[in-house]
Amino acid sequence: MIIDPEGLSPIKLVKLCVKGFKFIRNVSKREAMQLAKKGEGDLANSHAEAREIAMLAGKGKKPIRDPAHPDPSTGGTDGRLPHYHPNPRTGSHIFYTAVSAVTAANYASCSDCTEATVLEVVDFFNPLAAPKDVIDIYNEF
Repeated sequence: MIIDPEGLSPIKLVKLCVKGFKFIRNVSKREAMQLAKKGEGDLANSHAEAREIAMLAGKGKKPIRDPAHPDPSTGGTDGRLPHYHPNPRTGSHIFYTAVSAVTAANYASCSDCTEATVLEVVDFFNPLAAPKDVIDIYNEF
């Protein structure tokens, strides 16, 4: 289990796109909460972290939890993630995935740089990354 007492774990700032979301940059938990208040999207490392960010952004109110929304054109949820909204809703989505915290690539500061490529190679040998690989393969088909 990864513990981050300073709240500096690599939460991803994301922008919603037609085909899901695009990674923008890593942010701290404090910045993720501030962005959620403004209606921006975040990708947290776990369900609990997403819930906490949404609760902090909603000033302690119980956050609103949504499942992965189906694609209007296909009806499927492939590539879509469950998420929380602050209460009241601000337009933000705090997405979460259960297994990303154990992968090295999750901690890359970019999505298309040498650092990300090297960390993906590390994950190839990381036995803890196997569940994420299985989920990714399942979502492909």
